[in-house]
Formats: sequence, C-alpha cells, structure tokens
Amino acid sequence: MPVTVIVGYIPTEAGRVALEHGIAEARRRETRLVVMSTQDKEQTPSAEAWARLSRDLQRVGRRLTEEGVDHEIVKQELRGTAAESLVEAATEMDAELLVIGLRRRSMVGKLLLGSQAQQIIMNAPCPVLSVRAGVPAARPRTR
Repeated sequence: MPVTVIVGYIPTEAGRVALEHGIAEARRRETRLVVMSTQDKEQTPSAEAWARLSRDLQRVGRRLTEEGVDHEIVKQELRGTAAESLVEAATEMDAELLVIGLRRRSMVGKLLLGSQAQQIIMNAPCPVLSVRAGVPAARPRTR
C-alpha cells in the first residue's frame, strides 16, 4: 500500500488552504492524496448544507482528476469528534502526513484546551502539517 497524505477538508478558507498544501505534498512525495471530510449530519444546519458539502467534494474530486492527482475522496458521518476520525483514518491508512487548516482564534480561544486541531496534533500517528489562510503552498521542485 502506498504511503498517503490525508487532508482534513471542510468547505471553508482553512479547508481550501489545507487542500492546496495537501496537493503540493502529495505531488512532492509522489503519493496518493486522501481528502477526508467528516461531518455530523445531525449538527449540519440543513439537508441542503449536507448536499452542498457533497457537491463541493465532487468539484474537488473532478479538479484532482483533471490535474492527474492520485486521490480518494472520503465523506463520512462523524464517529466521535472530527479529530478522532482523522487520527483514526491516519492510523488505519498508515499515513505519511496529515494536513489540516487552521482558523484564526482569539487570545481566549488559544488558551482553551480541547480544540480539534490541538487534539489532532497531539494524537496523530504521523507528522501533522497545520496551515492557515494566506500561506501559499510550496511548489514542487522540478528534477
């Protein structure tokens, strides 16, 4: 089984930045990219929001296919927290790297323990690349 880069994806700016970095890392490592979106269907505001997520993931999949990126799109209902689901997937897939997007947080938010990103960083079985909006993905080097 080839090593894998997993991106924790949500359809936000942080998720899109994580996707760009994940694509760059998968290309650099010449490996498969798994785009994983875990959503709690019960917490999603509406059936339309769930459908929008599905359409967004389809667009991501088409883009990756067009760009020749070996990939898999995984959309699953949440089992536990999003952090637990991503860490479990990274373990099961023997991931080489897990990429997550970060959103800007207030000083109080930074002090609070238990954030999803912090849980991922502390519990992942592989290195975690955490990126924030405004940080461009590295371009793969040509040989």
